[in-house]
Amino acid sequence: MSDTLQIKPEKMDFRAYSISWNLTKRCNLNCDHCYLDADFRGGFRSDELDTNQCKRVIDQIAEVNPNAFLILTGGEPLLRPDIYEIIRYAADKKFMVVLGTNGTLINKTNAQKIKQAGAHGVGISIDSMEATKHNNFEAFPELGNNPWKPSEY
Repeated sequence: MSDTLQIKPEKMDFRAYSISWNLTKRCNLNCDHCYLDADFRGGFRSDELDTNQCKRVIDQIAEVNPNAFLILTGGEPLLRPDIYEIIRYAADKKFMVVLGTNGTLINKTNAQKIKQAGAHGVGISIDSMEATKHNNFEAFPELGNNPWKPSEY
């Protein structure tokens, strides 16, 4: 089996311009609205690609459109210990990389690592402008009326 993607000439007119890739099903939350299997949401099971397999997928995407907007998301991608390596690999391939996260694991150190790895941005889930509604929707009912606030930099 070859690791090289073979693209048929009749398919060459198709280009993906925006790709949202669920790198992991693991998550530090357990939201009722989530479409991921509860075993994955709880971190009890994982069948995700390893780092080298992710790099091969990135290489294959680059064959189709090396200028694509690549959103690395999940689950919670910051639960992958290799996330910064994957971001760097995609950024080195000249993708516009954005990390899609629930934001709960972002702190000053992680923010710096995300930037240093080459991400162009971070997309954070905000499900309501009202703290209580957001916290309940994102499975943070214990926060009540206290809004979730990322660290200030």
